[in-house]
Amino acid sequence: TSTMTQLPYDYYSLPFCKPPKVMNAVENLGEVLHGSVIHNSPYDVFFGTSNFKVLCKVDLLEGGAGKQFAKKIREDYRVQLIMDNLPAATKMLQKLSDGQTVTLYDRGFRLGFVGTERLAGTTPGTPYLNNHLRFVIKFHRSDAYEGARIVGFEVEAYSVAHKYSGEWKDDP
Repeated sequence: TSTMTQLPYDYYSLPFCKPPKVMNAVENLGEVLHGSVIHNSPYDVFFGTSNFKVLCKVDLLEGGAGKQFAKKIREDYRVQLIMDNLPAATKMLQKLSDGQTVTLYDRGFRLGFVGTERLAGTTPGTPYLNNHLRFVIKFHRSDAYEGARIVGFEVEAYSVAHKYSGEWKDDP
């Protein structure tokens, strides 16, 4: 979604990493009327574990992939994910004029950002893709039930410049 264009795009219309088989899920009539399509993702998340995984390698210079991402970044697109029917949120801290800090949440996460002179290490006017995601999954345990319940899903999105030497091997 984007506040600049108001046109939602299918997540996999961009060359994101895909699971072996993309499946659609319709949860309710509201999603159908809104035009929201829920797809599965290639992310494997296991409760109580913390791990790092490379999903895939995408050459952004091949087939115009970089230009597709750059266009959507310039149009300020956000990615919407859900986990256990909870929408992903980006946590933001804002300092008020009285010195207090407030926590705000924005739905989804930015696909990327455009470099400016104020952002150290960026080139002004150059789009940067948020190619790393950190999931913060908040949960609640209770004696009233077994296990735990997910009560919050935050995404911290980063743009990381990769330099890789050697031969790339996909995980089996």
